Amino acid sequence: MLKRSFFKIFFFLLVPSVAALIFVNYYWARFFPNLSKNANKAAWQIAETLVGLSAALLFISLVSGLLSPEFSRKHFKVEVPQLLRDLIRYGFFIVIAALILNQIWEGVLTPVVGALGIGGVVLGFALQETLSNFFAGLALLLEQPFSQGDWIRIGDRAEGQVEQITWRATKIRTRDNDYQIFPNSLVAKEIILNYRMPSRVHAIRIRVGTSYNDSPDLVRKTLLDILPGVPSVLKRPAPSVYVKEYADFSINYEMRCFIEEYERRPEIEDQILHRIWFAFKRHGIEIPFPIRTVYHSRIPAPGPSEERRARIESAIFAVPIFAALSAEERALLASCSRLEEFSRGEMVIRQGDPGETLYTIVAGSVRISVRSEDGPEKTVAHLGAGEFFGEMSLLTGDPRSASVHAEEPLVLCAVSKNALLPILQSNPAVAEKTAELVTLRRQGLDQLKAETALDAEKHVEVQGATRKLFGRIKLFFGLA
Repeated sequence: MLKRSFFKIFFFLLVPSVAALIFVNYYWARFFPNLSKNANKAAWQIAETLVGLSAALLFISLVSGLLSPEFSRKHFKVEVPQLLRDLIRYGFFIVIAALILNQIWEGVLTPVVGALGIGGVVLGFALQETLSNFFAGLALLLEQPFSQGDWIRIGDRAEGQVEQITWRATKIRTRDNDYQIFPNSLVAKEIILNYRMPSRVHAIRIRVGTSYNDSPDLVRKTLLDILPGVPSVLKRPAPSVYVKEYADFSINYEMRCFIEEYERRPEIEDQILHRIWFAFKRHGIEIPFPIRTVYHSRIPAPGPSEERRARIESAIFAVPIFAALSAEERALLASCSRLEEFSRGEMVIRQGDPGETLYTIVAGSVRISVRSEDGPEKTVAHLGAGEFFGEMSLLTGDPRSASVHAEEPLVLCAVSKNALLPILQSNPAVAEKTAELVTLRRQGLDQLKAETALDAEKHVEVQGATRKLFGRIKLFFGLA
């Protein structure tokens, strides 16, 4: 762009002007021998003026290229605002043109300057609004309450990203991908809220109401546990949850967390609100709404609860480590277990967290990842419907050895220590058999044992590992 503009001015303005100056200097008298001395002098001055103004335009073109967004970003690492570029271009041209004209025409332009002064006063009154926008834009440029690329709110009028600041107006792009153009004089009078100053870190607040029956401690913990799993929410400054109001139908809470990508605020708030619903449902927290109490004598249909129970039983019967349980014991275990739902991308368990629950995948899939002490998180496995994880935490209370993320909308059957405890207390022999099944599974020997007998050395190894695990199970469950 710089080269194209430069060569256009050079070939179409400067070269013809120099040619005209040469013609006047060497050939003018031959073609027009009868002209007066003043006429010849005027022709010479006009030719010189054309050469000087062409050279000035060539210089202004070079300056404009150096100040262009592409060139300045590449070489100076900053972008010069449009208004400043215009001021520099026009200022240079006016000063250079005035010097050229004064040098060439000497005192001839004095009456013209006087006439322009009077005309300037008249134009000033006629263009009062335009000049107001110009000087307001100049003030915005000097004070810099916002820069190109910032997300701002102009009073109650609009919110968007600053695209351009010209001598007349400020242009912003809204979230609907539309341009809104505001006169600079109007922008200067409004309250400007800049979401990227003094830094890009911005707080967002989300309000949610829960039932009066739900403990504030439980609600606060549940809300705070959600936020680390949302990728765009910053860990520092730390999120916080406050009780804001005891309203007519609910206790209202306010979550405050921090983000850097303000342009993605609606998307981030959607992720948070989406996960709140799933987390509240898992923890039995009610989101209340105005209701009217109506009494019915009709018995509600038991269909959904029976279907839910059937899904839990099916999930538990499919877990190999529960093969030592009788059908009645597995049915009892199913009656004490529950279904939990997770949204896509939500973290089910976090590596290093305490736990005492086994999960069986009823629907959906998960991604298993492990993070080393000094390395990044790595994906080690993907599990689908019918598979399970967390057996060591259930049986021994070990911290979680990996993180589990939902790859799609997920339904899990959760079996907790409290659900398994009465079964092991009534039948301790089951614990030993379960320890053997878990040991074989962890060593990858369950299929081999089903096909053929283990060799003596491997059998001794399995027995030792089984006894060790059985001892830990007894200790964790308090078995005699």
